[in-house]
Amino acid sequence: MNRDTAKKTTCCLLVLLFAVAAGLASVRCRPQHQGRPIRLTTEERAWLARHPVIRLAPDPDFPPVEFFDSKGNYRGIAADLVALVEKKLPIRFEIVHLRNWDEVLRQGRSRQIDMFGAAVPTPERLQY
Repeated sequence: MNRDTAKKTTCCLLVLLFAVAAGLASVRCRPQHQGRPIRLTTEERAWLARHPVIRLAPDPDFPPVEFFDSKGNYRGIAADLVALVEKKLPIRFEIVHLRNWDEVLRQGRSRQIDMFGAAVPTPERLQY
């Protein structure tokens, strides 16, 4: 086998390997519980009954994770997840529009909102 043929063969094998790996990954990543109801404990159901509406304040300018579009609609990856949770659980999120992330943090500290959109837990944030 000459050098050019060996390179082409190696390249083809690598492409095939990546294609197979991608195919296996897509099969493995398929949702396993799609369409099934979420099973909640008695305690979780009671909590949801006491808190049917949760005030959520997203970062207004953190695309693609979360942001408000030009019409003021909550958009992004986190917004999609919030919509899925609303479909699966007896709960509604009230989206609170704030000007910037600092205002979101201030309202979180003073408990004027119930939760942030997509935020990383920090020791300081865990205090409130």
